[in-house]
Amino acid sequence: MVRTLKVLASLAAAAPLAIFLACSSSSSGGGPNANCDTGGADGGQCTPGTTLAYTSCADLTTPAVSFAADVQPLFNKSCSISTPGTCHALQPAGNATPYLIFLGAPDGGVDAAEMLSGIVGKPAAEDPKLDIVAPGDPEHSYLMHKLDYDQCQFATECNATGDPLFFNCGVGMPYQSGNADLPTRDAVRRWIAQGAKNN
Repeated sequence: MVRTLKVLASLAAAAPLAIFLACSSSSSGGGPNANCDTGGADGGQCTPGTTLAYTSCADLTTPAVSFAADVQPLFNKSCSISTPGTCHALQPAGNATPYLIFLGAPDGGVDAAEMLSGIVGKPAAEDPKLDIVAPGDPEHSYLMHKLDYDQCQFATECNATGDPLFFNCGVGMPYQSGNADLPTRDAVRRWIAQGAKNN
C-alpha cells in the first residue's frame, strides 16, 4: 500500500509537467501539438488581443534554405520589388518613405547584401521592440508576423510609437492579396531559423 501511494504521488507530481509539455508550442517547429498550425489571421482580420500567433509544425532545420535560390525570388515576386514605384522598390532620390522596408531597385536590380543589411538585425519601424529579421528566431522576427497576418498581437507596442500609420501594426503582407501559402511562409521561416544567411 505504501509503495502504491509513492507511485501515485510521483505520477501526480509529474502530471503538471506532462500537461505543460503537451500544450506548449513554438514557431521554431517540432512535433504536432494542440496549437500547431493554428493562429494567424489567415489573410483575414487581425484582431488585437484575440488573434493568436501562428505556430508552424514544419521542421525548420531541413531542408537547407538558400536566400538567393529560395527567399529572394519570393521577395521579388510577392513584394513587387521589380516594378518601379511600388512600395518595396527603392524610390527615386528624395522620395524614400522612412517606414517602408526597401528591398530592391526600380530597375529590378537587387543586391542581396544591401537588402539583408536593411532587414537582418534591424528594429521594425512599426514595433521597434522586434527586429525585422532576428537570425535563428522566426518567432521574434516581425517579418514572420507580417507574413502570418498575426502582427496585431503587438498592437500595444506599435500604437506606442504614436504614428497613425502603425495603428495596430498595419496590414499583413503581401498587401491586398491575402497571406502567402504555408509552404512559402515556411520557406522564409526556415531561412530565418537557419540563421538568415546571405547564401
